[in-house]
Amino acid sequence: MRWTRVFGLLLAGLWLVGGAIVLSSGAGRAEADASPYELVEFELQPPPENAEELIRAAMAESGDAGAATVFPPDDRIRVTDTTQPIFRTVARLGIFDHNENLSYCSGTLVAVNVVLTAAHCVYFSGRYVKSVVVIPGSNGLNWPFGSGYSIRMAVPNGWANGPGRDPADALLPPTIYDWAILVLDLYDWDDTIMRPYPVIAYAPDGFLNDHSVGLVTAGYPGDKPVGTMWWTAVDHEDFFFDDDFIYTWADVYKGQSGSPIWAVSPDTAYIVSVVSGGNSYVNRSVRFSIPVVNALESYARELGASLTTYILPGDTPAPTPTWTPTRAASPTATPTPTRTTPPTFTPPATPTRAATPTPTPPPRPAPIRIPQVARD
Repeated sequence: MRWTRVFGLLLAGLWLVGGAIVLSSGAGRAEADASPYELVEFELQPPPENAEELIRAAMAESGDAGAATVFPPDDRIRVTDTTQPIFRTVARLGIFDHNENLSYCSGTLVAVNVVLTAAHCVYFSGRYVKSVVVIPGSNGLNWPFGSGYSIRMAVPNGWANGPGRDPADALLPPTIYDWAILVLDLYDWDDTIMRPYPVIAYAPDGFLNDHSVGLVTAGYPGDKPVGTMWWTAVDHEDFFFDDDFIYTWADVYKGQSGSPIWAVSPDTAYIVSVVSGGNSYVNRSVRFSIPVVNALESYARELGASLTTYILPGDTPAPTPTWTPTRAASPTATPTPTRTTPPTFTPPATPTRAATPTPTPPPRPAPIRIPQVARD
């Protein structure tokens, strides 16, 4: 069922916190009169020489301050084999400030050298972080694909000249611009090993209203053993949406900001959002619109990266969303988690890209087969 009458009440209580990250000096090329979807780029510095040692030694509670809420019962499941398709592209991000303080977020490799994450992980108070270490498929102290570091990052102009200018400890309003791209220079993994990469998609109302569609997210929560990946799924009854946001009762925690959110049909999955924030009632993330999908693809193309995007079939696309500031409340405490058995995956055929909506079949990224997750 689509919930259409509760959004006004929800927006007043949604929160996004970025206070755990102390940010670098300097800012990117942000112009207030540019399109809010235009990406503002900034160059990063190499991480500290002992970055790997610092990350491996860090405590699990060092997660970022931005993710959201775990709702009882805790349905998160540990990914014990992080080398599986789809899961191997989910990355832990070690984020350093200019004083070499370390915090964490999550992200997704959407091309061999391109990472999708949340803007609030990398840009606050009008400044970017200093450096970012990317660890795809991290499994505790085991890094099966090694690590890489980012040389550039970009956030939407709507973030750089909007919430990104607010103090790092501010409670922020819901925003449709909480997404970012990292570009990697050096990395240990091979392109052929990491493939297939997830497909980023705009999902129209008709697709999301299909009762066979559910949502899945995976990332690195700070309340679990350090560097371990956890996933959770919700069926059609446990999420709803409007033109701007997707609201879910999927269980997430600090450190999972920037985690991918897949819309999963019986045999395919597409990234339609990234984890952003929430409150004690519901978690909220930006619903990727056609302008978002086009901006991500265009930026990657300028870098020479082969980023796959798609406009899913469905009804008429919603109007381009606008941002209305509201102020937010604080989250509540997290209940004790439980754990069950992880899912299994079937390798996919290589996807293809469609730049605009067409009647042709969509690309078929790694099919996800999710076991039924009971909710008491």
